Amino acid sequence: PGPEQGFARHTSMELENLYEVDDRLWEARVGVSSPLVGLTLQESAIGEKFGIAVTAIKRRARDFFSPPSNEAIQTGDILLMVGREERISKLADLGVKIQPETQSISAFGIALIELILAPHSAYVGKTIKGMNFRRKYGFTVVALLRRGRNYRTDVGDIPLELGDSLLIIGPSDRRRDLR
Repeated sequence: PGPEQGFARHTSMELENLYEVDDRLWEARVGVSSPLVGLTLQESAIGEKFGIAVTAIKRRARDFFSPPSNEAIQTGDILLMVGREERISKLADLGVKIQPETQSISAFGIALIELILAPHSAYVGKTIKGMNFRRKYGFTVVALLRRGRNYRTDVGDIPLELGDSLLIIGPSDRRRDLR
């Protein structure tokens, strides 16, 4: 972007506030007896079944931000997730201890990016899941903002419309792929 577009940029914290992510941010600690242990994120179907976005995995001394769908879940992993409380609480049945995350996403050093669907985009009418967005681009969609309303659950199933803006996280070296 040119210098004139720099005025319209928001910080990661401002984006979190705009998309109201903080009240839907959760930590889920995977227990020893959890049936999720050994499954990849894709095999666990957490996103599909519950409409939850797994934004990071904290594992011992390492953090995986926007983890790939083929990342295996391990005992003791802490999944950082965005979703409604009633959806997140269902994970307790899968041997996962749930608690609200007290820090913001940006406090973990994760840069948030706002992506706006351009006029004449080939993605109008398509869903995030249908596009294999995470696999194709390496970014996780955390929220969708449409006509002043925020969507933070089941975002992957919502057909995109002209003017939609998406809050995403992912590796900074893959930003060029988004163009």
